[in-house]
Amino acid sequence: TLLAVLAIGAAALAVLLSLYVLTFAVIGERLQPPPAQVCKDSQHRTRFLILVPAHNEEEGIRPTLRSLGALAYPKGLFRVVVVADNCQDRTAAVVREEGFESWERKDPQAPGKGHALRWALERAKELEYDAAVFIDADTTVEPGFLVALDHALCRGAQALQGWYEFEA
Repeated sequence: TLLAVLAIGAAALAVLLSLYVLTFAVIGERLQPPPAQVCKDSQHRTRFLILVPAHNEEEGIRPTLRSLGALAYPKGLFRVVVVADNCQDRTAAVVREEGFESWERKDPQAPGKGHALRWALERAKELEYDAAVFIDADTTVEPGFLVALDHALCRGAQALQGWYEFEA
């Protein structure tokens, strides 16, 4: 009889846990925002501000910039800005040589990527863009990166993260 009572108790607990999970699934489904407009493959609507925080990246930033220059997205719908953060090398000059915009930040009391991005976003308040994209200075992006972000945003995404793959 003790075994039967334990079996019934376990079954009741399983039912209660299932109802618990089901309740939150139903609530979550009802709280989802309605889908955004349907995007057509040839339609791009998102204006991107791409910020590249860089600290002493003179030697390695060119491949990143060249991959950003090769993005398969309308040139008028994205702007690339490298934040040359407390650089002691020619990072800003290399960025300009490659034809990109560089904002130079000098604040040795507040170094680091977080401070650099906060500074850049504050400075960018007057710019017209729909989404900010952060790319590390030693990262290359696929040509379709912004197209993929645009489609996901068009379908209602609020925040996105790209696939970050390391090569050995």
